[in-house]
Amino acid sequence: MKMRSLVLTATLIVLLVGPLAAPAQAATSQGCAGSLSAEGPSIDTVAVPGPGGTNANPFQLYWAEPVSWTAQTDAPITDGTWRLTIQNSSWLFALGELVTGHIHGLTGTFNGVQGGTSFSNSFTPSAIEPVTLPGKYEVGFTVTGIGGAKCTGTISVRVMDPPGHNPFWWLALLLIIAGLILLVVFGISKLTRPVVVRTNNRGRKMKYAGARHVPSNTLAGFFLGIGVSLMLTLYGVVGWSTATPDLIIILGVVLGLGVGLLPVRSVGEPTVTRAKPDYSSVTRPG
Repeated sequence: MKMRSLVLTATLIVLLVGPLAAPAQAATSQGCAGSLSAEGPSIDTVAVPGPGGTNANPFQLYWAEPVSWTAQTDAPITDGTWRLTIQNSSWLFALGELVTGHIHGLTGTFNGVQGGTSFSNSFTPSAIEPVTLPGKYEVGFTVTGIGGAKCTGTISVRVMDPPGHNPFWWLALLLIIAGLILLVVFGISKLTRPVVVRTNNRGRKMKYAGARHVPSNTLAGFFLGIGVSLMLTLYGVVGWSTATPDLIIILGVVLGLGVGLLPVRSVGEPTVTRAKPDYSSVTRPG
């Protein structure tokens, strides 16, 4: 019963909180308008602002393929800076940003000969950031020109590269396997689960054979949660910019803790039956 309650609670957290943290439902922009076009097996285009570039229909690109863009700004821009950031990044992605030193996103500068309001250019993502991380993101962009002209917006993007080519996919697979092995060995197997031995008909508990493995099972659930979270985000099932990857990890920890707290197995010692004397063989006195 404890196990069912724990799993049900964690599942409800994922189902209820996850959708509340979903990315924006349309590509938005302020101070500018434009379009994006990405090459690959199939060319994808999206207008900003516009109905595309949503969580359900993200702008799709391949990391090593060119992305072209055109833009019209409300005010002329000559020189300035640009910044790309991941909005509402999950705990896993934020940790990756910290490790790579991109906690404030990708930034750069641009120079122009003269101020203008119409621009077009192209770039290859792999030339800016060599690390490819497939999945869905809510990307925020900011372009600031000298003199105060500014263009901001958000768009949902899906990186389509095969997840199996990424080292995080193999890390996720190893964590899932390790978590399952630990759960089976320390939580599910009858060989390791503690046992209560009942020694009489009244069911008095005399001793425990074995101990609970709560820390090991909790660690197993943590491994399993991270592995599943990574797999689902790499395949784009859930977005890096939602709370769902974090909640999956919490669900894994709750699962492991629940397995560690499973009720112990009860067994009864074999009852020793005393043999009754055979009175038929006893000779009665004269």
